[in-house]
Amino acid sequence: MILLCFSSHFALAFWTRTHLGQNAVAEVLEQERARVSRAVWDARWSAEEFRTAFNEIDAESSPINYVAFREGSVIPEGEAIAGASGHRNTWRVAYTIEPIREWIFRQHR
Repeated sequence: MILLCFSSHFALAFWTRTHLGQNAVAEVLEQERARVSRAVWDARWSAEEFRTAFNEIDAESSPINYVAFREGSVIPEGEAIAGASGHRNTWRVAYTIEPIREWIFRQHR
């Protein structure tokens, strides 16, 4: 399972079998009346597409934002999917999403 927590309230997940576990966590939070915004992003998007998708989820003003990358989108074309390839490539993509970094710096107690 690949889960990137940029803070305690924003997560990106690589779509795997254990992604179901992260969905279960989000469902429990929702059952406890937490507001969770969800989205599926494609890891091959341009910076502009990530910005648009981020703005959409951010506009919901939920305290918890849960985003999964579309299945297979973090693996570069022609690269094997074995081993930790999904994990490694999830980080490769996530670190390039500028609005998430901006979001982190907006957080305060």
